[in-house]
Amino acid sequence: MTDLGVATSIAKNNQFSWQDTIDFTLSLKLNSIQFYLPHNKILPEISNIYKFKNIYLHLPNDYDSGLNELISISSEYKKSYKSDKILFHQKESLSNERTLDIIKKFNHQGLVVGIENDGGKELYSYYELIEFFTMNKVKFFAVLDIHRFYHDYYEKHETEMILEMIFKLFNLYSQNKIKIVLHIIDSKSFSSDRNMWVPLLNGIVPYPDIFNLISKKQIDIESIIFEYESKKSVSSSLKNLKKYFSIMNKDLPVK
Repeated sequence: MTDLGVATSIAKNNQFSWQDTIDFTLSLKLNSIQFYLPHNKILPEISNIYKFKNIYLHLPNDYDSGLNELISISSEYKKSYKSDKILFHQKESLSNERTLDIIKKFNHQGLVVGIENDGGKELYSYYELIEFFTMNKVKFFAVLDIHRFYHDYYEKHETEMILEMIFKLFNLYSQNKIKIVLHIIDSKSFSSDRNMWVPLLNGIVPYPDIFNLISKKQIDIESIIFEYESKKSVSSSLKNLKKYFSIMNKDLPVK
């Protein structure tokens, strides 16, 4: 069973408030939550955090340049919120070896890193990075932003090729028993235009194919995180998800 959750992006109109995100996520009775580290890099004072099963701290994209500070903040987060799960994006500008070294430094502090796809140049760069990790002793989990795959590559590759790459990733995860966190939004376009975002299953991202593969292969999805920038989009997405699995005569693979 997979847990559902919400990211602080839904509190965009409230300065990405952690507490606002907590209150909204609890109102939906969801078990996972994802915080983005504020620009001032200070962990906010919050309440009811211990009601969540999965808590993720998303670090900024300049993590390699401010590594020691971010490791210290992440250690404080682990102590305060009783969670060892942090995540950041892959950087094609970093070698696989350098990324591995960074993750090991977090591991040494008892932290587990989720590495999220963020490519653009090479279609299989993220796949090759994950494959590289499986051959080395490092604690990590995979974070898949499904829409970003299409946004990164739709101008260079046919959508069928992108879906094939995603399927190969899922097979790699399954074979190596790698836990996964899915970041999902849906859209009427593969561009970066946020005005085109729509609730899950109302857009053109092939989520039915992806959900079918997850069910067929029994992929270990730890959490599905909605990264919308409005509460209404999250609520509508939850309704669509439940309706979809009801029509397909399948149990909703979430709790």
